[in-house]
Amino acid sequence: MKSAGRKHLLIFLVLGLLALPIYFLDRALLGPTGGNWITLDFRGLIFWSYITLVVVHVASSSTAIFLFPNAGPLRIQLGSMVLSVVLLIAGAFALPVAARGPKDRFDEILNALRSFGDVSTSWSRALPAADRFAVLADFNNEAVLDRNTGLVWQRTPDNQGRFVFNASYYCLDANIGGQKGWRLPNITELTTLVDPSVTTEPMLPEGAPFEFNRHVFFWSGTMRHGFTDLAWSVNFRLGIVDDAEFDLNLSTLCVRGGPTVDAY
Repeated sequence: MKSAGRKHLLIFLVLGLLALPIYFLDRALLGPTGGNWITLDFRGLIFWSYITLVVVHVASSSTAIFLFPNAGPLRIQLGSMVLSVVLLIAGAFALPVAARGPKDRFDEILNALRSFGDVSTSWSRALPAADRFAVLADFNNEAVLDRNTGLVWQRTPDNQGRFVFNASYYCLDANIGGQKGWRLPNITELTTLVDPSVTTEPMLPEGAPFEFNRHVFFWSGTMRHGFTDLAWSVNFRLGIVDDAEFDLNLSTLCVRGGPTVDAY
């Protein structure tokens, strides 16, 4: 048993000593090459591949020695070396595949974002309604994307008049299109839905896919500065901004995305 152990150690020592000539061979064969613009330097490829092979071989052969103590040293060493080479080659092929994984997932996310349209220039475009708005099938057609701003709006407003704080809570707790994460819009966001060129109520862009019905007075989440009982609202009948007392019953239109509550 001790003799077999010495043979294994001797083989490990020889493999370790071989790293020195392999290092110099690597430096000689894989020095920098190329022209003035591009220099290719593959130094270390042979050496570190060998070191990896030796590490895997030592680990696998040590495991084999423990599991099969009666097996011959030569048989264990040869079998372990073959296994190590196979694992090294398999790893060399698997590494690029694994590296492509995150990129593929990134591409999937990017394609999903592109399906919402180009919102990279949000707030700097004035698209016609046919191009500006998109009803979102992923939200059971209960939400509308505004490509001008990148905001996602509730398609059908809440038909129950609410105080402003109740309206805010309604949006925070809303489940629209199977999705949470809604809020009451600030006054700037809400006014982006007003089209001054429209002469009929509600003064939405022509062909906008909202279902306002009789709803024309809407809360925003923006309080009027200097007052303790007033919040800004939008009158879609006249297309104007107005303040309203907290205890008035106005309609609620929730929004998703955009700034945080700090913007109110």
